[in-house]
Amino acid sequence: DFSSWKGELSALASGILYSFYTLLSKRSRQQINNWNFGIGIYFVCSVCFLITTLVRQTALTGYSDLAWLAMIGTIIFPTLLGHSLFTYLMNSLNINWMSCGKLLEPTFSTIIAFFVFKEVISLNTVAAFACTFVAVVFLFFKLEIKSYSHIRVLLRNK
Repeated sequence: DFSSWKGELSALASGILYSFYTLLSKRSRQQINNWNFGIGIYFVCSVCFLITTLVRQTALTGYSDLAWLAMIGTIIFPTLLGHSLFTYLMNSLNINWMSCGKLLEPTFSTIIAFFVFKEVISLNTVAAFACTFVAVVFLFFKLEIKSYSHIRVLLRNK
């Protein structure tokens, strides 16, 4: 049944598009300052959002004050500050490490949802986040074993 694979295919497409975005952003940021880059990116995203709402016939008005506050909060904090900081740091930090760090975002979001919104976290979710955490740790660190008594954990250079 194809409908059961929609989520998996969406996640794969999202990962591929994010990789393109990151690599193209890194190349662009070498030639464009962060302010102009951000204005360009957010303008394109705004146009895509408007087209999507028009095609899906989604209402752009009639939302409660709390809904508008939530949307503004989502725009300011994770979008403007988070992505702007991410693209600003592209010129000075290792892009691979930054991308690996993004893998931990869902874990932090889930923890915040647990405490703030009293969301229930399933055992499968905890197991998935634990595996992701261990995988990211292995990407950042390596074990050097010379003997049973000489085991070191080293930060990877590249």
